[in-house]
Amino acid sequence: MTKEFEEIGPTNEPSEVAFQLLADWWMDSIQALVDAVGSSKALELLRPHYKNAGISASLVIKNSFGLSGPDNRESWAIIQKMGYDFLTRADPSVFNLDSRDIGGTARSTDCPFKNGPLELCKLVCDTFPNTTLAGYTPDYEIVTTARISQGDPECVWITKPRSWELPVDIERLGNIKCETIRRRFPKEIVDDFSIQYLAEMWVISIRAYLEQFGNEKPASILRTYMKLSGTSFGLRHLRANPNAFKNNIAGGCVGLCYDALHTKMAQAEITKSNFERTIVECPFQDAPQEVCMQIASFCEGICESIDPDYQFAYDRMMTKGDGSCHWTIKKKEEQKAPDDRHPTDHLDRLIRKFIDGEITEDEFKNKMAVLKEMEIIKK
Repeated sequence: MTKEFEEIGPTNEPSEVAFQLLADWWMDSIQALVDAVGSSKALELLRPHYKNAGISASLVIKNSFGLSGPDNRESWAIIQKMGYDFLTRADPSVFNLDSRDIGGTARSTDCPFKNGPLELCKLVCDTFPNTTLAGYTPDYEIVTTARISQGDPECVWITKPRSWELPVDIERLGNIKCETIRRRFPKEIVDDFSIQYLAEMWVISIRAYLEQFGNEKPASILRTYMKLSGTSFGLRHLRANPNAFKNNIAGGCVGLCYDALHTKMAQAEITKSNFERTIVECPFQDAPQEVCMQIASFCEGICESIDPDYQFAYDRMMTKGDGSCHWTIKKKEEQKAPDDRHPTDHLDRLIRKFIDGEITEDEFKNKMAVLKEMEIIKK
């Protein structure tokens, strides 16, 4: 796992819940791809998607805010600053960018993705800005010279002519011509952009995984990360509602996530043994079916952590062509004897030990790596 839900609870503001969920899912989807194919191959698979996403995001910001000035480095700097602030939901003072006589510099003192995989850092801090910069001034490039994710006190970027070799003395870039304004946007605008950005980043990372392995092969590594994420979320939710009926806790916890992700659901149907919801609109309804399966794994983790006797299941999904999605949390059917279990049920045993506090998160990941090495869990 790459990010903890330390602050999430049932009373949290929905957009913050959505941000933390999607940020965690995004980081884990990239880490799962790296685990499956290695860093170089993962970046090779992801970069084309992220280049397109960077260009699209830049155009959306330019058109949404009427930025109709000349296509130069100063215009690019304004859009870059806005895009970074939206993506990270950071205070405007965190990321500062200037334009100089020859090039420019940028610095960030914090990042919500600093504990994520290095590959995410390279995509956001290298691929994104260089792709968009090429449309404004193709003779220049962005170079990252320091990364918080690698232990540096801040992230530092230099915009320089492509012909210049590294290292570059910042004094060679000349005097500061302008600095980007630390503009605060209304919360609803930041929420809208940040959630859309993160959702898109998560979905395209899953698409890259599917391009490598195809739709037929179960995305076992992806789903394992998601289930663990749901387990962590469910445990925190349970601690906040220790006396409620567990089926209602699980249903409310799952419903909280769907509400935060801007789905539209019909009224819950609750009985003593079942908790059911129908989703009539979903921002992911045109996404690959695997996206639904990822969310299902997350919800399975929630149920597993709150009460292992209950399970989450879809019986309708819009990504499969159904008119709506319908999910149920209900009592599990009688299980087969342990001797009849599939070898991958070792994952369930490990997850149970993690939930019960018998092993730490690091121990879990180490044991999972051994199972993959022994090919008990497919890589």
